[in-house]
Amino acid sequence: MNQNKHRAMTLLLGIVGVSRQSYNKFFNLKQTSKEDQDELLKGRITYWYELNTKFIGTDTILTNLKSNPQVTM
Repeated sequence: MNQNKHRAMTLLLGIVGVSRQSYNKFFNLKQTSKEDQDELLKGRITYWYELNTKFIGTDTILTNLKSNPQVTM
């Protein structure tokens, strides 16, 4: 990063009140396997909920999740 861009970034982050370290840490953040699994579960639960016209019980959702090979619990 050249000197002018570095100064501009530092100035903008200073105005917002965020340190460069926090900014860089946020943008280089990798999602953990637990977060990946949670995202998959959320997507599958939403899928079954929407598929059943938003009228489905937790037992049915759990049964559907257990039968799904993508989901490991």
